[in-house]
Amino acid sequence: MRRAFILPAALFICLGTGQGNASENYAGDFLSLGAGARALGMGNSFVVVTDGAVSSYHNPAGLVRLKVREFNFMHSEQFAGLINYNTVSFGMPLSEDLAMGLTLLHSGIGNIKYTRLWDRSKPISEDNRPEIASREDATDYVLFCSAAKKLSGNAAVGGSLKIIRRAIGPDTAFGFGIDLGLHYRISGNWTAGIMARDITGTTIAWDGKANDRIAATIEAGCAYADEMPFFGGAYILTASIPYFGDTPDVKGTGTMNIGGEYRIRELVAVRAGSAAGTGTIGLGIMRLPLISTSSLDYAYLSDDGLDSTHRVSMTVRF
Repeated sequence: MRRAFILPAALFICLGTGQGNASENYAGDFLSLGAGARALGMGNSFVVVTDGAVSSYHNPAGLVRLKVREFNFMHSEQFAGLINYNTVSFGMPLSEDLAMGLTLLHSGIGNIKYTRLWDRSKPISEDNRPEIASREDATDYVLFCSAAKKLSGNAAVGGSLKIIRRAIGPDTAFGFGIDLGLHYRISGNWTAGIMARDITGTTIAWDGKANDRIAATIEAGCAYADEMPFFGGAYILTASIPYFGDTPDVKGTGTMNIGGEYRIRELVAVRAGSAAGTGTIGLGIMRLPLISTSSLDYAYLSDDGLDSTHRVSMTVRF
């Protein structure tokens, strides 16, 4: 029987892979890596702040804030380069009250060593060692198809249909999920939002042999924005708490995300935050030379257990 010694257990959990009755605690972790460097720089507390193409992922209701068409391209290397993670997002207004968006996520690990024993009829021993049988890749693709509508001057709703394809070596899986989001402006400075992911539970079927199930989650947050009298600046402070419906031991303030951003004359943005207790920092250049309608963002997350994450994204508006 072929056995796969894929990666250290921590990385295995992060990807949420598996082809048995995988725990719901980890089955959807490959969907939690985020989109856009700005979000990570603000501690991934983005469910309220999101206002561009990446809203398809973070909260589709944010798409109604788009005034022009927008592309966002992101590249990230997770955990010392073990995982290559990329996203491409597009959003555009359809009218004053309607908007649409698309986001494609890709994550992958290459050169995974599948091993087998010299003699499968005998237990592992000094004379019966594992050998490399093949080298395989693990890839995940997720497409978010989103739409949003402004209900009034203060509220907006949005939804995303997720189409999921996963593969580990020769084994493949497919699944579908639904996300719903809400934005509400409480006052001139305060905004609240809520995002319900996989609202009916998302089943991922592996070649008809076994299923993984992604449990529903809810993330609620609020944000405060105001201008600063110094340097023509403005700031945003935001916080959100995810609720994992089927895993009550993983919720509340222990998984709280907080973040902040300070912009100077819409030229430079400095960001910092905490993603479930792990610090993040970020930097944004709001207008790139030669392409004034574009911006560049960088974010860094340090993790003592799984090494650091670097994320770079570029946004183009037209």
